[in-house]
Amino acid sequence: MDKAAYLKEVLLNRPMKEQMLQEVQADPDLIAPLIAFSLTLTKDLGWRAAWVLRSFIKKNDARLLPHIDQALALLPQFNEGHQREWLRLLEKITLTEDQEGPIYDACLAIWAQVHKKPGVRIVALEYVASLVKKYPELMPEVRQFLQPEYQEGLSPGILKSYYKLVAGMPQG
Repeated sequence: MDKAAYLKEVLLNRPMKEQMLQEVQADPDLIAPLIAFSLTLTKDLGWRAAWVLRSFIKKNDARLLPHIDQALALLPQFNEGHQREWLRLLEKITLTEDQEGPIYDACLAIWAQVHKKPGVRIVALEYVASLVKKYPELMPEVRQFLQPEYQEGLSPGILKSYYKLVAGMPQG
């Protein structure tokens, strides 16, 4: 069985993160298939690959950079856990101005969907907050998404994070 097939088998059937981390650390050639798997829409495979990948990707990692546009295009199609893991990966990448628009739109859309899991929603809002700090002129639009109805379904812990995020946003 080749490395990619083996990796896929492990990700789908035995997702023990510690084991995966050890195997990828022992064989860095597994990063390329991890990236490829992280961009699939296959149930469980994509988010698990991104979950493991996050442990190995460094700031502006050259191995991930060629795949950013594809990830941004797929982000709305990923399931919630997959979206959360890719948003965490994208936090490690300095996006171009052309990439910031799609991530901003995707994150606002994720945040606005109150039926989504609070964990992915708050990560999306964190990304929006980072963009608003860079581009304060976005704040009037973002403010529309900070109304009480968007706090629906947030747990007390996530609500605390929400209030902290909002307090750190520009007031303009």
